[in-house]
Amino acid sequence: MTTHYFEIRTPKADFTGRIGPVAFADGVARVQFDDTRDHNGVSLADEHQISPGRSIVLFAQRRRGYTVTELDANGKPLEDQADAKEAGPPTRSASKADWKAYAVTHGVPDAEAESATRDQLAEAFLGPKEA
Repeated sequence: MTTHYFEIRTPKADFTGRIGPVAFADGVARVQFDDTRDHNGVSLADEHQISPGRSIVLFAQRRRGYTVTELDANGKPLEDQADAKEAGPPTRSASKADWKAYAVTHGVPDAEAESATRDQLAEAFLGPKEA
């Protein structure tokens, strides 16, 4: 399953209400939807209906003044992950959380990064620790 997460901001920062089935508070809504696709690129998750998450993202992308930001599963913008890719690896002694975030932005599956130790992640990117 491939889940996508988005934050949508309305042009009116104090808007609290609903647009379709999606609730906004102070001009912000967070939505998610399953985007699993078959080998032809056809979505398997909503073959017969469009999910509320996907429909509001499409709506907001086509409306002036709305902003749509794709997020990771932890609610951080994916652009931040692109910046992290360019920054280089953390130091060998950085926290496990820092190493996990770096590993995930460089293609390591989340579950695999979570199960590895900090030292294993550091070694995977920096090579063996010298004595």
